[in-house]
Amino acid sequence: MARKRREPETIEERDRMEERRRQILSAAAAVFARSGYHGTRTWEIAKEAGVAEGTIYNYYSSKRDLLIALTEQIVTESILATLIQADEEDPRSWFTSILRDRLDMLDRYRNVITAVASEMMTDMALREEYLRQVVLPIFAQFLPVTQQFQFKHLRPFSPRVILPAIVGSAVVAFIFHEFTDIPIGKTESREELITELVDFFLDGLRRRDDGDAAPALPQDTEMPDQDATGGRQSGLAPRPAQFRVEASGEGLISV
Repeated sequence: MARKRREPETIEERDRMEERRRQILSAAAAVFARSGYHGTRTWEIAKEAGVAEGTIYNYYSSKRDLLIALTEQIVTESILATLIQADEEDPRSWFTSILRDRLDMLDRYRNVITAVASEMMTDMALREEYLRQVVLPIFAQFLPVTQQFQFKHLRPFSPRVILPAIVGSAVVAFIFHEFTDIPIGKTESREELITELVDFFLDGLRRRDDGDAAPALPQDTEMPDQDATGGRQSGLAPRPAQFRVEASGEGLISV
């Protein structure tokens, strides 16, 4: 049974309790990354932290409570400071700062996140608790800023749809960039990946007016005839390019 938590009586005691709490969370991160959530026992976390097992229950009511607290610390560790410091008058700079912070977070805690994510995929109650206690408060922090951007710089959109889409696409891009050997999603550096993602989020795939070069067309792609005004003649369209992916000794190639 979980123990009733005692509130600190002095500032010094509060500071000691916060330090002990961070110590336990740090130990939990190490053990979860090493053994996975189900493979971890609280005595292992206590041993890693250098405390008695019972001490953990002075701070966290269960292993699940400890996991939620750990994910909250990881996810919110730097994002709130980044939100405050980012330039809200420049959407491109703001998105770049946020995206860099999130990708750095994924890199720092990749082993812990892998262990936690696998557990959340199969535990609906844990997933809902995480969304309620961690994700929704962060979303509430993002919402006023995105609404300000909409008013000043961006077209109207639904933050409830677009913000999760941005996070999801960034996470998938990071996985391809950092965890695979195939060329899909690869860039020369993480900064280049961030630039590509921010450009995509803010500009879409439309060609900009700053002289973007048109990509080279496959040789077997036929351009449609154009009328005297430069428009496409009715009924004519380019023949789809022949495209397939084959495996080679050097990875995937398109032909």
